[in-house]
Amino acid sequence: MSNFVVYKSSAGSGKTFTLVKEYLRLALHDEKKLSFNYKKILAVTFTNKAAAEMKQRVIDALSNISNFEELPPTGQILCSELKITPEELRKRSKFLLSNILHNYSDFSIGTIDSFTHKIVKTFAYDLNLPVNFNLETDVEGFYEKVVSDLFAKLGEDGYLTRLLKSYSFNKAADNSSWDPEQQILDFVKLLQKEDAESYIEQLNKFNADELEDFRKEFYQFTSGYAGFLKAKANEALNFIKQCSLVDGDFWHGKNGPLNFFHKCFNNTVGQEDPSGSRLTEAISKNKWLKDNSNSGAQKINEHLTSIALQLINYITENYTHFILCELLTKQIYPLMLIKKLEEISRDKKIDEQVVFISEFNKKIFDLINNEPTPFIYERLGEKYHHYLLDEFQDTSGLQWQNILPLLDNALAGGWFNLIVGDGKQSIYRWRNANVKQFANLPQVENLMNSPIISERAESLKRNFRKEILNTNYRSVRTIVEFNNDLFDSLNKDLLNDSFGVIYDKQAQLIKNENTGYVTIHTGKTPREEFDSLNCSIIKKNILDALAADYQYNDICIICRFNYQGSLIANYLVDQSIPVVSSDSLLLKNNLEVNTLVNFLNYLNNKEDTVSAASVVDYLFQSGQISNEQMNAAFKELASRNSLFEALRRCGVVISENDFLLSNLFDNCIDIIRAIGLNKTAPLYMRFFLDEVNEYLVTKNSNLSQFITWWQTRANKASVIIPDNTNAVRIMTIHGSKGLEFPVVIVPYCCWTQYKANDSWVNINSEKVNLPVAVVSLTEKIKSAGLEAELELEKQEQTLDNLNLMYVAFTRAIARLHIIATSAESNKQQLVNQWLEKYLLNKYGASADNFYEIGSAKKTAGNHKKNNLPPYDLMPIVFAADASVIKIKSDYLQSISENEHAKKQGIVFHHVLSEIKQREDLPDALEQAFLEGLITSIEILPIKEKLIQVLEHPLLKGYYEPTTNTRLESELITREGEVFRPDKIVFTATETIIIDYKTGKQNHKKYYDQMVRYENAIKSMGYDSVKKILVYIDTLEIVEL
Repeated sequence: MSNFVVYKSSAGSGKTFTLVKEYLRLALHDEKKLSFNYKKILAVTFTNKAAAEMKQRVIDALSNISNFEELPPTGQILCSELKITPEELRKRSKFLLSNILHNYSDFSIGTIDSFTHKIVKTFAYDLNLPVNFNLETDVEGFYEKVVSDLFAKLGEDGYLTRLLKSYSFNKAADNSSWDPEQQILDFVKLLQKEDAESYIEQLNKFNADELEDFRKEFYQFTSGYAGFLKAKANEALNFIKQCSLVDGDFWHGKNGPLNFFHKCFNNTVGQEDPSGSRLTEAISKNKWLKDNSNSGAQKINEHLTSIALQLINYITENYTHFILCELLTKQIYPLMLIKKLEEISRDKKIDEQVVFISEFNKKIFDLINNEPTPFIYERLGEKYHHYLLDEFQDTSGLQWQNILPLLDNALAGGWFNLIVGDGKQSIYRWRNANVKQFANLPQVENLMNSPIISERAESLKRNFRKEILNTNYRSVRTIVEFNNDLFDSLNKDLLNDSFGVIYDKQAQLIKNENTGYVTIHTGKTPREEFDSLNCSIIKKNILDALAADYQYNDICIICRFNYQGSLIANYLVDQSIPVVSSDSLLLKNNLEVNTLVNFLNYLNNKEDTVSAASVVDYLFQSGQISNEQMNAAFKELASRNSLFEALRRCGVVISENDFLLSNLFDNCIDIIRAIGLNKTAPLYMRFFLDEVNEYLVTKNSNLSQFITWWQTRANKASVIIPDNTNAVRIMTIHGSKGLEFPVVIVPYCCWTQYKANDSWVNINSEKVNLPVAVVSLTEKIKSAGLEAELELEKQEQTLDNLNLMYVAFTRAIARLHIIATSAESNKQQLVNQWLEKYLLNKYGASADNFYEIGSAKKTAGNHKKNNLPPYDLMPIVFAADASVIKIKSDYLQSISENEHAKKQGIVFHHVLSEIKQREDLPDALEQAFLEGLITSIEILPIKEKLIQVLEHPLLKGYYEPTTNTRLESELITREGEVFRPDKIVFTATETIIIDYKTGKQNHKKYYDQMVRYENAIKSMGYDSVKKILVYIDTLEIVEL
């Protein structure tokens, strides 16, 4: 039986539908194990969004099968494959749905990173990780701090200063723009490559002095090479001068064979020059001069031929090594710099106990590589029988090698496993995605010739079956046919056999026979008109779509780069066209958020009058104060008075002392309420407060550190809006992956075909003892013996660009508009040239550089209406005397007894939320102390009080190790209400709800709350329910 199935899909071919169907088939196939089977399935995908979508699709499919008389397509297929009746399928689906919802943590659908993290947390010791390691997901932010540390040492560290100076000179010589920080940030990305560690290991075998010796050795050879050429060429040119000859006496003058000597003298001779036709003819015929009648001509010809042959032999023997040495001479300082960056980052990781999730894969691989039955997977291997791997084209080599033992284990047990992917949508190579390992399945890359990996590969081959999902259920005929023909043509023109297999037989079958509409703008335009042309065409496409009964939210503009989306968004807003873009959703681009941040900046630095003035300016812009009030406030600030004094001039009263005793979250709420930030931007305020709260949970309440953190975080923090917002979407190609839209516009489809990036290379030269280097993959490296590396990178970048185009073009359901016009001043090789060549061959030349395919007529069924009701988020409402919880002990000085009682209640609840049995008390108290919830002085009295609770005769039995207990578990009613009792105990005969209370007794107040808990529990099938109130202060136990 073929238990290892690989689905090769294409855009819109029902990949997620197939995954969901296979998941349900495995979960529903055995009636007697319905509460067990789904717990044995692990579905892994690439992003949190994709995982959430798959979970929702599974739940929706089970719900639809259970509740509707007519089975959905998924249900019909399942009936056929499981060979059961619709009634039986409904019965099983209903039971399974209930089980999943009540045991949601066993519903194992997640990302590959979360799966890796799960393994690592369990086996931190075996992987040599710090016990309390911090998972760092913001890799860019981390390296920004590393680079900042690097620049902080400039002037103090002479060695480092010299490295950066040399690096900058190299970049300037290569005509690169020299923004020191950005250049280093780009360069440091080399450390993020999956294979970087192996290169660094080889590099670390040499210290700085040894690397400097290499540089001197390379420089010495290049100088000697150039010196030899110059000396020999000078010998020839002096001989010519002695013979009183001039350029005109030689064949073809200065452009003839004589030019070879000039090039050698100036060290500009290339690899092809020794085999030039004119030089070859002069040597073979021994004929350099035009007039050979002179008796001395023969001697002249022979002497020049002799010198030329010496030069040619020397160049032929040494040119490749010369170019390599010339290249490496420039790269030694960058190598020293990358070593230094790695050293700083390594020390920083140790100091901060930081681990990147990408590093986990290497650590796991090193641990299991030579283990036939890796112990690290024993528990997981026993837990899961079926592995469903989605988006496999985005999986890295190490991720695949680490999942391989699991599949091998599952296949050995006879269990079904599958992989789904689409190599044409692999656009994450910069994240170490390896699309070729997907294209080559069931073959497995085994660079180290490991017998263990070979055995696992054989297991895949024995169980392998390939399935093709080749029907497009998304797009209409016109769109599918255009993409089929375009990418088939580009594949044949651009990719070699090794990479072309990814697009081999990619043509899709057509499900939707409706006619669609494709337009392509090509040609060139003046640079000053480039942006305006793109924007005007976009506007026309939008207006045409609206006229054809599409809505704004049916339209998506897909850009290659963020800055293009920002430019388009600004233009459309000016044209009164509603827009939602990643830029417009960023919190940092909201006026109210910036005002709040400016207020925090002022609190952190009372000398920051610019931030203070911007707060006052906001009050004026929002119409809360007059021009006279604003000027009066500015005068206060100019007189060195505080912002609080200035605000009082505006009628806004805030107590400065309150900020001293409140934490960061409280301060934000006070500011929002005082200057009305929640009135016009409630959505942005809510999401900003979420960011503040997240910071407080994971970091601390230090304002200065928060401001530093926000400077980086602000580039990513954004609001999340409901899908039914009626506005034109603007997103990048990467952001659009997995989505679909009736109308898609792809502007600026003219990015560069190839960019020469710095890359790690192996130096396979017997004359060079340096094993690895970092080089820029330009055409020049071909002459250094690195032509294979250059060709590989060119093919990979070509595939990257084809895939980017494929993802963008296949998002369209009914209309696709491509703007592939380029600026006249751009002389680079651009991807629009691929399109232009295709269109010219397919449709011939176009006088107006415009191609139109299909029909723009209104066609029924071309797009879906969004029938979701409008969604409005109400402003945040704060009570005038808002009682904000203050937990951190740092903020509990000089507070009232009432506040102290509140705090004590919170602490008791927090500690009890960690206690299932009596033995948990010490750990719970220690954790509360470490989190700053209690002081060391408070531990003993709290411990004594809680021991009285845990040992109470009426409660003691509920804290035994054998009890089945849930702490603060959410209960969801049919009406969607969510409750969270403090403690639920399940016994064989009854269910006990326990809720802790502090303060005065109030049975009546809490009775209704407990009844709601009881009803929620009973709706889940638990009949006998006991309700207990525990008053901690008085130790009174009340059964309701």
